[in-house]
This record gives sequence, C-alpha cells and structure tokens, in this order.
Amino acid sequence: MSGTFHLNGFQQALFFPSLGTQNLVPYNNNLALLQQVRNNQLALQQRNLQNFQNLLLLKQREENYNLYLKAQSLHTQRLNILKQQQEAFSSEDNSPLMTKLKKKDYFSSPSSIGELPRQNSSESLQEAVISMVNFFVYEFGRSNTSAISEQRNKYVYNKVLLELFDILTKKYQNSSKCREDMIRFVLRKALGWMRDSIRDKKLLSAKAASIELCQKYFKHQLEELVQNNINVEDEDAVLSFLLPYKRKSRNKTANACFITEIFSSELFYQDYLCFLGQFDKILEDDNQKKIQRLVGFLMDCVKENRLSKIASYKRLPWLKTWLYSTNIIANELLSIKPRLNSSKKETVGKKQKI
Repeated sequence: MSGTFHLNGFQQALFFPSLGTQNLVPYNNNLALLQQVRNNQLALQQRNLQNFQNLLLLKQREENYNLYLKAQSLHTQRLNILKQQQEAFSSEDNSPLMTKLKKKDYFSSPSSIGELPRQNSSESLQEAVISMVNFFVYEFGRSNTSAISEQRNKYVYNKVLLELFDILTKKYQNSSKCREDMIRFVLRKALGWMRDSIRDKKLLSAKAASIELCQKYFKHQLEELVQNNINVEDEDAVLSFLLPYKRKSRNKTANACFITEIFSSELFYQDYLCFLGQFDKILEDDNQKKIQRLVGFLMDCVKENRLSKIASYKRLPWLKTWLYSTNIIANELLSIKPRLNSSKKETVGKKQKI
C-alpha cells in the first residue's frame, strides 16, 4: 500500500524531540500572550477601582469641607448675636438696644407664669408667689440693691411673703454657675437630645436608645468596659460607666480631656450642630419646668407655714444671665473641632519633616 506516513504532534515529540519542541513553540507563545493580556486586564481593573475609590474619597472630603464651612459660618453668626444680646442684657435698662431686645419673647415673662405685679395691686397668694419667682428668674441677675429693695417692698403687707422673698434672695445670692457647670449642662442636654432622637427614629426604649448612643459615640471605650469588669449585657452598668456626670462615671467633671475626646467624633460633631438648632427651645422648656415645680413647692411651704423647707430645695430655675452665658458656651464648643483638625495637620507636618 502506497502513501505517505504522518506523525501527529505527540508522536513527533516522542520520536523526534527537537522537531516536537519546535511545533509546541507557537502554542506556548500564545498561552504566555493570553496570560499577559489577562494580567493587564486585572491590573487595569484594579487601577479603575482605585481611581473610583479615590474619587469617592475626594467627593466625601469636599462635602465634609463644605459642611464645615457652613457650620463655621452659622457658628460665627450665632456667637455674634449672642454676644450682642449678652452685652445688651448687662447694660442699662434704658439703652435703645436693651429696649428693643426686651420686646422679644426671650426677655419677657411667659404667660403661663404671669407678669410682675404692680406695686399697689392686690393679688392672690398664688399670683404673688408667681410674680416673685418671675422677678428672681428674669430680673435678679441684673438688678442692683436698690431694685431688689424696691421689689421687696411689694410684699410688706404679708409677713410670710416678705420672709419668702428674703429666703429666695439669700438662696440665689449663694448660688452660682461656673463655666464647668454650664458645659456639663450643655453636654448632658446634648446627649439627652441625641438619645431621644435615636429612640424616636428607631422606636426603641429609653435604655436601648442609651445603649446605642454609647456604641455610636463611645465605641472606643468598649475595651475599658472589659478591663473594668463591666457586664456589657447589663444596661444600667454600661450606662453608669460610659455616660458622663453620673455618680459612678469615670467622667465626673467636664474636663478638657473628655470634651476633646467626644468632639473628635465626626458623628457627634454633626449631631451636635443639629442639637444647637433646638438649644434655645430646650433651655426655655427646661427652665419653665423648673419654674413651675418651684412655684408649686413654694405654695405648699407658704400654706403650711414651713418656709424652712426651702433651704433643702436644690433644683432652682436658672437666672436668665446664666442661660445667656450657657448659650454662648454651647456655641463656643463648636470651635473645638477646628482646633483638633489644626492640631492633626501640625502633627502630620512635623512627622513629614522628620
């Protein structure tokens, strides 16, 4: 039988090694080329992903910076207004600015409590007590000795009311609010407002909302919980340790370390900005509750003729001068965040120089 005899690639490689190797060279080259193309595609995908992530990061930084500029502008405006109001509040009553500001609700006695009495008017016992409390809250902080004596003379017709006025005068004279007290008040109100916001938004119980608040703003303290043998499943134990200004809390005072720590949280800073928008109302509502409780307590003391009980009363309504200073401090706390950012930039710059 005539014809040619052909060998396949495997046979050629088996019987003629050199020839088989030559025939496999194109196949190996194609495989290497495909592998190179695949590697290039993977590298391109990685670069595209990295570029996309960088774009997102730049966009986020730009949004944060714009938000920061907006917050600073709002902070400056609010601070200037508050300083003007404070200057007006401490100035003479007959100044044009003071006369204008007095027309605002912030300076007027609330209708639910009543207006200050006229000197010659005959009042009921309750109206007299209400008027007396109004004077101390709205006027006492900026009244001189003459004004206080004039107000006192309105109660000479009633020995019990006159004694009550003297007791309240002494009690407020011995009361004061330092900057730390005001910072403590602001932070407690801020955390309470944030807790209530979480509770209302997620329909949680008060304790569950408090736990989530701790996890949101104090998550870096979880290690301390373990070190101090705090049972993380015990809500009361967690709250008493993490939340500031509680009896067993590690943060017993509004020290600079704690303030810096909490304002370093971007989440807290943004929520605090929202809180400030409601702070005026929070201040007023809180003080109104204190006023109403005090009026009820004083009425009981007067009716029972047991004015000595007033000495042990602790939750006095805040004077308007205290509330003004507190409002200014609440806005000044916003400046902590920019200082933190500046400190971080300086630290990074020093490390780069090293």
